[in-house]
Amino acid sequence: MYYGNGRPLTKKQLVRLSLGLTILAWATQTLFAQWGYGAEVATNTPIEISGQPAASPAMPAERFISPRPFLADGGTLELRAEATTFGPEVRLKQVARWSNRDAAFFEQSGELVIARLDARGPYRVIEIEHIRKALADAGVNIGLVKFAGPMSCSVNRSDAKPDTDGALAKWIDASEQKVVITDRDPVVTAASTKAGSADVTGSEPSSVRTLREIVVQDLSARLNVPVDQLQVVFNPKDERLLNLCEPQFKFNLEPQRVRNLGEVSWTVTMAAGDKSQRAILAANARAWQTAAVVTRPISARAPISAADVQEQRTLVDRLSEEPLVRSDQAIGQQAARDLKPGMVLTGRMLESVPMAKHGQLVTVTSTHGAVRLKTVVRAMETGSKGQRIRVKNDTTNEQFDVILTGPQEASMGT
Repeated sequence: MYYGNGRPLTKKQLVRLSLGLTILAWATQTLFAQWGYGAEVATNTPIEISGQPAASPAMPAERFISPRPFLADGGTLELRAEATTFGPEVRLKQVARWSNRDAAFFEQSGELVIARLDARGPYRVIEIEHIRKALADAGVNIGLVKFAGPMSCSVNRSDAKPDTDGALAKWIDASEQKVVITDRDPVVTAASTKAGSADVTGSEPSSVRTLREIVVQDLSARLNVPVDQLQVVFNPKDERLLNLCEPQFKFNLEPQRVRNLGEVSWTVTMAAGDKSQRAILAANARAWQTAAVVTRPISARAPISAADVQEQRTLVDRLSEEPLVRSDQAIGQQAARDLKPGMVLTGRMLESVPMAKHGQLVTVTSTHGAVRLKTVVRAMETGSKGQRIRVKNDTTNEQFDVILTGPQEASMGT
């Protein structure tokens, strides 16, 4: 080989040129292979040693769809035929069971209180539809839950003391009746299924209260939330402590953090005879709330109709500082600001529809015995139904107070 000027290449130059062409050909072949098949070159390429074939490195298996998380598979809930509870609360884990594989999915729902038993009604039949509705209201995706086993569960309260003569009749009545489910409160007592029915046991309510009942009642009184709307989950390690009851023990509760729902705690002093002991009791509290939810956009100052809101029951972990309103309280009012679908209505979002505005004429009716007088006056201020406003008689320039009874209508009197 020669240079361009006709001189021959030296051996050193020939080796350099051959090495450069070899590297260029290898790089070109590698790039073509990558572009042609869309693959990436493995960093751990096989190497041949001592004439033996190179071992192929372990390549990860290709995945085009990521596997679904375990919780997305849901779980199977098997209802028990019979269950026995201690105390008034009936929890999901007491009337149903699930496999260890589904334990993670039902971990939070297991402590859900689905019914309450009264001392006068120690027997109850809980239907599967009752459980389905309670889970849905608590925010569980029912589409991921598979139900198995019997269609109902007969629950017996072990700490109740009904008379033996009426116990069998009460059990038969409970087995034949069905749980009444309402939109506002699925947790009902067996006595409420028969309005005005007489007490079949004839026994007085039990005076025995467990520490669990005492703590829940204390929380109910401090937060002003009914007991049947509370969902309180205690630490499993405190189960033995919660089962202590009066009058064997005397309890004194000192709240440590009971200002709202969520994480709550008490300091409990237990006394038995001359001995006493203190313990810290912690729990997680939630509550059922029923409120009106906006279903379609509402502009400010627009009246609210029945099609604009619907009543919904949800399980919350914080109590709102603003009072919630129901559907019947919202219908007929007007929006104080623009409302979007999904918003929960509070008192500050609504305002009364004005029955008379400043400067409008108002018909005032005054009744004296059998005589009814009507006159037309001018409103000096704006007011809604039931409010007292100042009006003026344009003829006499006399001013007086009237009570608005309707659109541009008012009455005289106290």
